[in-house]
Amino acid sequence: MPFLTVNQTLTFAAATRAPAKDGRIKSRKETVEGRRDVLASLLGLKHTYNTKVGNDFVRGVSGGERKRVSIAELLTTGTLSFSSFCLTQTFH
Repeated sequence: MPFLTVNQTLTFAAATRAPAKDGRIKSRKETVEGRRDVLASLLGLKHTYNTKVGNDFVRGVSGGERKRVSIAELLTTGTLSFSSFCLTQTFH
């Protein structure tokens, strides 16, 4: 995924977990954009929306921002809950 922007990465992650038609109040697009924007704001990634994520060979966001993109993906897909994320961060 080094060629995707932060916006594309977070949008894709949010879209994969958007609830079924019966389980949401807004449209699918609004639900996905809302989740993406909340996580980006929460993790301080809004200013990197148009920057590629990058990797060792493709220049992109900084290492810390890349880690936060990964955390946002995990939070979006439900692999990591926000409370467990906060809990592990307070003990380091």
